[in-house]
Amino acid sequence: MQLGNKKIQFKPTLIPTLAAVGVIALTLYLSNWQTGRATQKAALQASYDARVSLAKVNLNDVLSTPIDGAQLESMRFRTGIITGEWLENAQFVVDNKQQNAKPGYHVITPLRVTSSSNASATVILVNRGWVPRTRDYPALPNITAPPQAP
Repeated sequence: MQLGNKKIQFKPTLIPTLAAVGVIALTLYLSNWQTGRATQKAALQASYDARVSLAKVNLNDVLSTPIDGAQLESMRFRTGIITGEWLENAQFVVDNKQQNAKPGYHVITPLRVTSSSNASATVILVNRGWVPRTRDYPALPNITAPPQAP
């Protein structure tokens, strides 16, 4: 190839050539990895879509008996129903949680599960959602719990 009066020759050396081959190989590997991840995510979404339409699980019954791995997996992504009593005295908030670029709290309330077999010994933590921070910060907002869980 000639550019004006100067003759240009392409003579790659060994190190840049090996580097280019390595970058190409890495790029191909990463593209295959991304394709595999997309397949995994599609399968996970299909599992979620199939299980969310199944009947709701009564968690009061589930918590009254020991659970093995197979039972736990069968409840994954399922909607659940539980009844019990909110323990408002033990309620707490997780500070500095953002929602729509606004600061606030996540409200965590313990729930004593109603169960016939274990005399309400089971207590679980329920994230009841996000509430915005008030102008009175760092004073906490007054957050009350309903008398009984639905």
